[in-house]
Amino acid sequence: MSTEQESIGSSLIGLLHGGKPRGLEAVALCAEAIAADARFNLWVGTIAKQQTTEEHMIELVDLYDRLTSACLLAVEVFEARGDSAMLDRSIQSLARQLLEARVLPSGA
Repeated sequence: MSTEQESIGSSLIGLLHGGKPRGLEAVALCAEAIAADARFNLWVGTIAKQQTTEEHMIELVDLYDRLTSACLLAVEVFEARGDSAMLDRSIQSLARQLLEARVLPSGA
């Protein structure tokens, strides 16, 4: 699922390559979120696209746009303030929401 703004995966990959040092646990959190982003996009492009309604697809695009914006903001705040705990919570929440969104509505 492509948006006009930077993707979640590319944002987190950029974070991993950035100048602020991150521990292995943070790298693992980013990797999990990058994988969740990839799986969500694959699911939307294969399963949801064929098996759900146009309305639900619009909801998925809106959700992805909101999550992408939240991810970009969390990375920006981390880079400005260095608050690793806030960033880690944001990344965990993002991965969880991407996983939970991969459900077709009943009757689809």
